[in-house]
Amino acid sequence: MMREFFAIVWCFVLVTACSEGVTPQKSPDGTTRDDTESVGYVGGSSDDSGDGGSIGYDSDTPGYEGDSSSESGDTTWFDSETAWEDSSDESSDSDTGPAPKTWRFAVMGDSRGTPLPVNTAVLSKVVDSVLQQDVDLVIFTGDTVFGVALLRFQLPIWVKTMQPIWDAGIAVYPVRGNHETQGVNINSLGAWQNTFVGERELPTNGPPGHAKATYSKVHNNAMFIALDQYVQPHRVPQDWLDEQLALAEVPHIFVFGHEPAFMADHEDCLDDFPEKRDIFWSSLKDAGVRAYFCGHDHFYNHARVDDGDGDPDNDVHQFIVGTTGAELYAWSPPYSGENSGMTVENIAHVTKFGYMVGEVTGPDVTLTWINLGGDIEDAWSYSVY
Repeated sequence: MMREFFAIVWCFVLVTACSEGVTPQKSPDGTTRDDTESVGYVGGSSDDSGDGGSIGYDSDTPGYEGDSSSESGDTTWFDSETAWEDSSDESSDSDTGPAPKTWRFAVMGDSRGTPLPVNTAVLSKVVDSVLQQDVDLVIFTGDTVFGVALLRFQLPIWVKTMQPIWDAGIAVYPVRGNHETQGVNINSLGAWQNTFVGERELPTNGPPGHAKATYSKVHNNAMFIALDQYVQPHRVPQDWLDEQLALAEVPHIFVFGHEPAFMADHEDCLDDFPEKRDIFWSSLKDAGVRAYFCGHDHFYNHARVDDGDGDPDNDVHQFIVGTTGAELYAWSPPYSGENSGMTVENIAHVTKFGYMVGEVTGPDVTLTWINLGGDIEDAWSYSVY
């Protein structure tokens, strides 16, 4: 009798010890299960550490995923296809890695004054607003100053106004516009090169004769390609560009220059040489580029260039972002330039000062134009996959 009594007591102790601290949880269908430390949990593995890890069972264990011994023949508690609504274990899906990093860049352009070298009043406001956007870098699409003469004395005014961006550790990547190259500045590449030194240093990986004017820069999972269009007026260094596009090992490529590829207001733009422009545009499309940023015209304009292949998801979009201080122009679509049979479709047009922010998360991109009042007036998203 004593043996039977102690056996009963011992069984009671074991049962109590195994169930202590286990709180039944309800599944979405109202049934209950033990928590992740309970016996029979599908994610369990044998644990010798003594830290309360769950015990792993083989496929013969009742209630184990795939067990066919239940009366219904369904395994609802431990089915790998079932996601518990109250689960806080973010690592339960072995196929899910870390969330993609989100990062941002800004697009600015055309800050020149008339006739003052720089519209510092507007540019300062844009700089202050950009600093609130948590951007990693800024690209600037040209016409930093009024130019025409004495470029080496005008560029320092632009640099001083932009200095808070560099002070914040944010890189700035500009290209030249026509106002940095016209008049007596036509051979002023040296003044440009001498401005961008030290913390403002620009890449020098461009083609011969384009140092610090044409270049590429990889940042995170994107390549930025800056194209000077004045070493050869209204044209891009296509051979060099083709090499860069072919060598790109990142999913995102953003290309920028000063002149629109498809004419809006200014007649002097890349469509002065339509055959070369078409080769340029096709090279962007073939490389998976979705956005080309430019300035020259003093407004914001977003256009989709329909190449006629029936697939809008591979069309390249043109963004004119000439809204950082230069006198605004009263233009509106249509696009009446030489379009080579392509259809230039207006997506958004805004005649205000502002700037663009690009946000990149893994394969996804969102491009947003923001006016100086902080209002979003255009947003477009796409994915490279």
